[in-house]
Amino acid sequence: MTSRVKNAAVTTAATIAGLGVAAVVIHVAHLHTGLLVVAAALGLSLGRTRRDKDWPDRVIALTVLPVVAAAAVVTRVLLAGPYAVLGAALFVLAMSATVWVRRWGGRATAAGTQASMPLLVVVLVAPVGMPDIGWTALIAMLTCGVVLGIHLLTGPPPERRADTPPRGRLPASTKMAIQLGVALALAFLCGRLLLGEHWQWVVLTTFLVCSGNRGRADVVHKGMSRVAGAVAGTGGATLLLPLLAGSSAAHVTAITAALGAGVWLRSFGYAYWVAGISAALAFAYAYFGQSVPSLLGVRLAGILLGGAIAVAVSWYVLPVRSTAVARLRVAESVRALAAYLQSLQERAAGHAGESSSEHRARFEEAVGRVEEIAPPFEARRRLPGQWRADCRRHADVFDALRNTARSLREITEHIEASTNGRPAPDVAALIGQARKELGVLRTGGTEPHAALRRTSERLAETAALTMS
Repeated sequence: MTSRVKNAAVTTAATIAGLGVAAVVIHVAHLHTGLLVVAAALGLSLGRTRRDKDWPDRVIALTVLPVVAAAAVVTRVLLAGPYAVLGAALFVLAMSATVWVRRWGGRATAAGTQASMPLLVVVLVAPVGMPDIGWTALIAMLTCGVVLGIHLLTGPPPERRADTPPRGRLPASTKMAIQLGVALALAFLCGRLLLGEHWQWVVLTTFLVCSGNRGRADVVHKGMSRVAGAVAGTGGATLLLPLLAGSSAAHVTAITAALGAGVWLRSFGYAYWVAGISAALAFAYAYFGQSVPSLLGVRLAGILLGGAIAVAVSWYVLPVRSTAVARLRVAESVRALAAYLQSLQERAAGHAGESSSEHRARFEEAVGRVEEIAPPFEARRRLPGQWRADCRRHADVFDALRNTARSLREITEHIEASTNGRPAPDVAALIGQARKELGVLRTGGTEPHAALRRTSERLAETAALTMS
């Protein structure tokens, strides 16, 4: 089973398990079924992002989520009453804070990411009120506990490395927090003025496009994918609604299935993920009494407006250059690759060098971070215009890193499978040649795409040798 399929399977199982426990509590306590939506969304978010976390992260999740869920109920009540402006201000500040805390490293990033989901779902989707505040917190804690329990059965988490805090200029997390705050404030204002009581779709789209900003090109790409996925998901849900025939169980099943499909297809493209989320929301709103066919045009208008707001703010308010993000992540990959090649060459030569497993994990993680920013560059590489050459250079670097990672997997498997630690002849020498090519890049003596291409070619030759 590939890691992609395994992760999707674990996420789906964790979501269903959390939803099942929540359903039992809701049935026994005769609670509002809207809490099922909270459980499904939290289960999906936790199932997708918490599997590789350590014990302190898990304790943080169990502590933070109930508190945030209760605060989200209060915010929703304020938004629905005469203090809507105060509620909107609290929501904007809270969502911005979940991004701003990333400046303190991976653990704070995880806590902020998880805190954003109950805020988003409770405030914008689930019809809960003040009498449900305690139950909402309980459902959040139970769902979190069930999901983390499922994760413990899938194997121990990897060892956590210390995070390096940012220095010098304004941290990217602060820029992103300011951008998100401005975008959400505009989304509330424009949504209220133009769409009235259906403002939620503007705010939701703005958040989905603007959050996780990895540069201006990334926001534009996500905005286009968001619109395409939302149109497909909402339109598909509209066509399928008559088949549900007003059944509560069928609606909940459809919501869960749409979320699960989004999880399974997310690795193939952001639009698939958005289509699943949009379909699930359409099913949820229909379950709570809102007619999807009559609101389809309003929702699509809200999606377009929210996407436009997110793109405009990300482009003009403290913009993050996509090329700067690309250079930073490629540099991280090159440093990890250099350490990995050194340890691998020592092992291939029969020396008792440093273990290569940790270096391999760091390089694979770095390449994964490059993969996150690759789609907009690769899309623009296929377009004519003045940006094409610059985007092609970055996309070529990404291709070289992918090919390098693929070759290194084959080389590492060969070395690990070699009897008595004696790999095929000349493997160590070929790895040394690849290190020399990479060393030219690290000293600033050549263009990144040229040096990485030559490094990738040397490693491809080495991989071919090990397969012969």
